Amino acid sequence: GVTRRPTESTSTSKAETSTDKNGHGLGEQPSLVTLIHHHQTPHQNVSNFLIRVLRSSFPYPDFWGSEFNFDLVSKSVFQFVSLRKKEHLTIDSLMRGVKVL
Repeated sequence: GVTRRPTESTSTSKAETSTDKNGHGLGEQPSLVTLIHHHQTPHQNVSNFLIRVLRSSFPYPDFWGSEFNFDLVSKSVFQFVSLRKKEHLTIDSLMRGVKVL
C-alpha cells in the first residue's frame, strides 16, 4: 500500500499508517493468493494428523491385523491427501497389498 505523509494542510490518522503482522496496511484487503498461502497446511502435516486419528480411533493392531496393513493404509492416506483437484484414487489401489488374516 501507499502511505501518505501528513502535510500541514492534511492530517493522517494512526490507522492509515499502521500495518498488521503481515505488512499490510490496516485499511487494505490482502489478495486471495496471500490469504491462501497464509492458511495452507503441508500435505505431510494433514496426513500425520489423519494417521494419528486412525491409530487412536481403531484398536491397534487388532483392527488392522498387522503393522504391515497399517503402514499400507498410512501410505494410502498420504496419497489421498496429496491428490490434486481432478485426480482420483480407486478402492482397488487402496486395498492392494493388504493381508487378511
